[in-house]
Amino acid sequence: MKKAIEAMVVATRIEDGAISYDFWLSEDDTTLYIHERYKDSEATLEHMKNVGNLLPVFIGSVDFEPITIIGNCSTKLKKAWESFGAKHVKILNCL
Repeated sequence: MKKAIEAMVVATRIEDGAISYDFWLSEDDTTLYIHERYKDSEATLEHMKNVGNLLPVFIGSVDFEPITIIGNCSTKLKKAWESFGAKHVKILNCL
């Protein structure tokens, strides 16, 4: 899992639209939290293309909980996340 994450982080560092790409591990090493933030929907789709070939190794090393996408996403991006069973939460109000 850690090697797969490192490969994805290295690939993501070259993306202009990536704002944050953070992985957090629980104290007991049983739960991985991922926080990703991108400039916009297009940047997110570019990221998905960029790391797409690295995902099978990562996905094979973890059990997924529901994925929640927070933000106003394009229809194309929502469609891309459907295969992951992602839920979408739109912005109501924020700074």
